Amino acid sequence: MGLTRSVGRRAAVLVLLPVLVASVVACATSGGSSTTQPGTAANGATSAPAGDAIRVGTICDCTGADSSTMADWGEVSQAWAQWTNANGGINGHPVKMYVEDDASDPAQNLQAAKVLVEQDHVIAITDGSNVDQGSAAYLKQVGVPVVGGLSFQPTFLSNDDFFTSGSTVYLYLYGEVKTLVDNGTKSLGVMYCAEYITCAGLGNLYEAFAKIDGSKLKVTPLSFSATSPSFDPQCLTLKQAGVQALNIASPDAVIRKIVSACASVGYKPEMILGATSLLATYPQAADADGTVLTSPNANAVDSSVPGVKDYLDAVSKYAPGAMTAPSWSQQLIMGWAGAQLFAAAAKAGGITPSSTPADVKKGLYALKDDTLDGLAPPLTFTPGTQANPACYFTMSISSGEFQTQAGTQPVCVTPAELTAIDKIGG
Repeated sequence: MGLTRSVGRRAAVLVLLPVLVASVVACATSGGSSTTQPGTAANGATSAPAGDAIRVGTICDCTGADSSTMADWGEVSQAWAQWTNANGGINGHPVKMYVEDDASDPAQNLQAAKVLVEQDHVIAITDGSNVDQGSAAYLKQVGVPVVGGLSFQPTFLSNDDFFTSGSTVYLYLYGEVKTLVDNGTKSLGVMYCAEYITCAGLGNLYEAFAKIDGSKLKVTPLSFSATSPSFDPQCLTLKQAGVQALNIASPDAVIRKIVSACASVGYKPEMILGATSLLATYPQAADADGTVLTSPNANAVDSSVPGVKDYLDAVSKYAPGAMTAPSWSQQLIMGWAGAQLFAAAAKAGGITPSSTPADVKKGLYALKDDTLDGLAPPLTFTPGTQANPACYFTMSISSGEFQTQAGTQPVCVTPAELTAIDKIGG
């Protein structure tokens, strides 16, 4: 299910999207590997795998500007590998996970990719980097697929060697607008960080999304400095304008400050946020209850979803310290989803230690509406086109917890809506 876009189409506002969705967090290379990987989901085997390993890698912003929500990416990736091998490996073979940290630097991102490909000989890479543009051209040249991860990155809409494991960025953002419109909200404030000039176009983007279904949602964009000593002026401006809902394009720490500032001046709008910006502790923040969230992947704490339960069980067993770390975030499940996408492709493609990156792609193209046990919207890949899933996930914060909305199923748009969203994007 979903729309495909021909490779090579230009996405008009892709330049601002990493800033909006994740790189706004800017307001140790492990160099090692685990001898494990997610195999249960791949083949259901329970016997211990033996022999040569299937090699897969990941590049992460585990240190640097984006580490506030990404520091534990490597540990999650290794937990996935250990969990997989403990459950039979992939197609009876063990998996070895290599982790490289690019410290949010495009040049280091390229170097990390070269290490994984030329030194570690991986056949696929999961994407945990907000600067993946550094290695995108190189990976396409050598033919090594990027299999899921941070699906909101523009590369998943512009490079057909990037295979998304969640909803892509335009749909994810459209979901925020659609959620408000469906709730009858008439006005939205969009606060964005002034340090990023490209974010000035966010208001226009949200307005365009609102018009898809004929909505008259009024959008009020408002900039702020992440280092400002007070956010009271912006809160008062929105309050006096009668703006009903508020979206904040910023990392968790700044969102908390703005919400608190607005509450202190008597302004408590509906909050609509992207789940990937938030730490696991956000629901316990003051005035967090009632917040509505959209996400490319399933609620990372909803163990009623089989794929999420595997994720939580594996991390709890193999990386328990990560779950109590200050950087533990909703975003990390995207790394698990990417790894599970590789496992699904490996099963479909009969991957072995002697398989090639091209074999991984064949496995990906064999998948049809695969949800990775509920982790992802239905995923289908077609050679020569860019996958654009038609569904996204919604959550809310209630009683200090992330709560799944719409059951455990994603919210899906119509083909006409998806076509309109794609037109706005490119």
